[in-house]
Amino acid sequence: MIIGRAWFDQEFKQQMRTDAKTALANEIGATFPPELKVLAPEDTDDTTYLIIPQRPEEQRLLDQTEHLAGWFAAGHNFWYFLNSGRMLRPLPENGDDRLLA
Repeated sequence: MIIGRAWFDQEFKQQMRTDAKTALANEIGATFPPELKVLAPEDTDDTTYLIIPQRPEEQRLLDQTEHLAGWFAAGHNFWYFLNSGRMLRPLPENGDDRLLA
């Protein structure tokens, strides 16, 4: 929802780049602690961002990391498989970019 809106709404995209915390608060009602920084970097032709989350403090979560990472990788690969054909084509002029499976 947020990414799709940024792709089609340049004003929203600019707000995400300059003040993501306010943009998310307005868009989805998210609230954040005042001391938390929220950034929305944009990939470019020669730069892709990979976000590495903080290491969990609880050992239980650390024990599940490998299992969860495997599910995430499988889900990402499936999403990429479904969308790779669409990513190689320009978006339709009418903004109708639905996945039809």
